Amino acid sequence: MLRVTGRASRDCEGWTRRNFVQAGALGLGGLALPQMLAARADAAAGHRPPLRPGCEGTSVILMW
Repeated sequence: MLRVTGRASRDCEGWTRRNFVQAGALGLGGLALPQMLAARADAAAGHRPPLRPGCEGTSVILMW
């Protein structure tokens, strides 16, 4: 696994669960990044997403 910081591991050592979690997190972050940046640009421009028809803005507190 390629590491940005620290020591790079060899291929013969195999992958650990931590390596799989890190790779999965990087993949999910890569998929979510364009949407997060678009939302940030919309917020900076003052755009608000429309509410569903018939729904009012309601605050809800969920207690588990």
